[in-house]
Amino acid sequence: MNQELELELTYLAKEIPNEIQNIQPTRIVDLYIPDTLEHAHLRLRQKGEKYEITKKTPVKQGDSSEQIEQTIPLTKEEFEALATCSQKKVVKDRYKIKINNHLAEVDIFQEKLAGLVMIDFEFTSSVEKSSLKCQR
Repeated sequence: MNQELELELTYLAKEIPNEIQNIQPTRIVDLYIPDTLEHAHLRLRQKGEKYEITKKTPVKQGDSSEQIEQTIPLTKEEFEALATCSQKKVVKDRYKIKINNHLAEVDIFQEKLAGLVMIDFEFTSSVEKSSLKCQR
């Protein structure tokens, strides 16, 4: 099991960044458990040909920008068996780019959430996180 502190800021994009042109996205399928909660902490993920289960726990109540993330790799068979536990599915294409010298993940959602575009910035320190300046 891998455990790490995740420092991230997420923004709703007004438009799709031009930087994603000529970049091959990774298809991601997320399933949330339990599917009855609005913000479930347990996530099954298929990322290309890799499978995992992740539990995210906020460090501070009400602040999802800092979370303890515990991840366990799964086989395809394990993923498929656990996937029967949830109907809450999100499908997105992820593009990794640089914006203002920060690594960014642009998620373009598909299926039920088609049209939604989110941008995540992940950081290695709180200082780096506080240095991000984005247009709002």
